Amino acid sequence: MFIQPIFNNFFSQPFLQFSAFACNPFTVNSSQLSKHNSLTETKTAVNGVTDDHPVSNMPSTTEVPNNNNPNQYDCTQFKEPLQSAFNNVNSAFDYMTKGDYQQSADHAMKAVNLFESLDDSETISKSNDNLISPESNGHNGNENELDSKENNIVTTTSNNTDSLNKIKTNESIQVYIKEVYNQISLLHATYQALAGRSEEAKERFQNIGMVDSGASLVVRVNALIKSACLSMSVDQDVAACLYDFQRAQNVWPECPDVYLHRGQINLLADQLDEALHDLNTAVKLKPEFSVAQVSSWLCLFVSFGG
Repeated sequence: MFIQPIFNNFFSQPFLQFSAFACNPFTVNSSQLSKHNSLTETKTAVNGVTDDHPVSNMPSTTEVPNNNNPNQYDCTQFKEPLQSAFNNVNSAFDYMTKGDYQQSADHAMKAVNLFESLDDSETISKSNDNLISPESNGHNGNENELDSKENNIVTTTSNNTDSLNKIKTNESIQVYIKEVYNQISLLHATYQALAGRSEEAKERFQNIGMVDSGASLVVRVNALIKSACLSMSVDQDVAACLYDFQRAQNVWPECPDVYLHRGQINLLADQLDEALHDLNTAVKLKPEFSVAQVSSWLCLFVSFGG
């Protein structure tokens, strides 16, 4: 598929020039997913990566809800093929920021395929290969040789603590992997939609938008907005479109982008009262939201017979 011409043609269509497809869903900083942190460090990033990226093409001043709070990890500490998946994720976002959408799409597809081919044994990091299972309770074979019962208790307690810490670390890694997978899956689905594979893209958007997907709220809302836009632009299904917007609103009621895009949909459908309400809500949530301001003025102009 040839992404660059599709981008140009796609955005020339009147309906979609304001749609959620016009955005880069992640900033350059947040797309650098392989931070060189130790697996034992506890540096925290909102929603799995630094969620300073907007849902739409305009920055949002609304604080991003904290859906989950995994650590960032150095991807070189993961096994293959997981390490290759992360490398392709980074390449996909790097090429996207450079405007090389064909290369970005290729790497996004490779990353998604690698993530979806993983089994549980391939998601444990190299330094976590020897995790102690809960059933073993952290005991070792030399404990019976200890000279005193007191020392035995102390050692067992220490080993149990180490075991629990390792298990928690592995759980955090799993959460992080799922979040990164959803991010690259969102980008891959966006390229699918731009290439005309709307059904595949919509199914992927819907999966990302599920409450149990493991995606951050920002990624979930982005996916639901894009699913709504596809329902309207491709299927002409107003009910499905508005349903996805309602889901997005339920996920993040303070997100101005939801109201902007739904307001524009209602404006195009001549539902002027609903459109004006949504657009004014977007401006209220984010006063400097210029796209929402212009859309609101346009709605007023149309409502007065302009």
